[in-house]
Amino acid sequence: MPQFPFARHEKYKSPQENEKSCHNAPVSKAKLFDRTDVWMVWKHKDVCEALESNKPSVDRRTPGNPKIHEGGWNAKGQRPNVVNMDDPDHKKQRREMRGPHWYKPKGPEFHQSSETGSPTNSNLKKYMHKLVEKRIQKLQDDLVSKLATEQGVLTLFLYPEELEELKGDPSLAKNVVNECLRYQTASALNSRRAALEDTTIGGKEFLDSLIPQHTKKCDGVVCSVRSADRDEDPYENTNILGVHRKHVTRDTVGVGYGPHRCQGE
Repeated sequence: MPQFPFARHEKYKSPQENEKSCHNAPVSKAKLFDRTDVWMVWKHKDVCEALESNKPSVDRRTPGNPKIHEGGWNAKGQRPNVVNMDDPDHKKQRREMRGPHWYKPKGPEFHQSSETGSPTNSNLKKYMHKLVEKRIQKLQDDLVSKLATEQGVLTLFLYPEELEELKGDPSLAKNVVNECLRYQTASALNSRRAALEDTTIGGKEFLDSLIPQHTKKCDGVVCSVRSADRDEDPYENTNILGVHRKHVTRDTVGVGYGPHRCQGE
């Protein structure tokens, strides 16, 4: 049984075991650092299904919640933040984060809800989308500019031909940002769950004789979003950066998927 997380064999490249597991054992077990067993979900389709479901718990206090390092055990009894909350607390916290006390963007393009006086989630996303695009076109000394460029610049230096294409055609900037999110998978180890009830993950996708894998109540589940972002079912040539790659942004799971997808993406 493999031990997770896997070590990188080459700097900046995804571990080879991710690709092997995605092809050969899309739902399988692994060992964590404390020798506990955990269910691993490797394929994009299955990862999205698991993360969109409310059956598993993200609360680190839930029995069976996987701990991938000693710090996880040390924080086990602490009150979770919004990332580690289950509903209804999670929904409440996200609503509060959308309120005017959290952030007050200015401009006629940003409207408030007529019912609550708070910015709506869709308008917040539109505002942030426009802000990121403006910073890509003209960088400033602020956090948004740093987040929009630093990871992408590092990645592009690994692919000088793609970098030259971007320099020659700045309209590719949006594609490049989305592709860097997919290629680098910013939050690769944060999609951990504990089953709250018996459920089924995966199916007969590769072999006719493959029996769907069942998790039992309190089983730990880790969704390998890094593997999912390199899965060749939704994408092609996934181990290279492609500035012309076309894909739906929401299908990139490095910032999460479903109700716990990062609100600040």
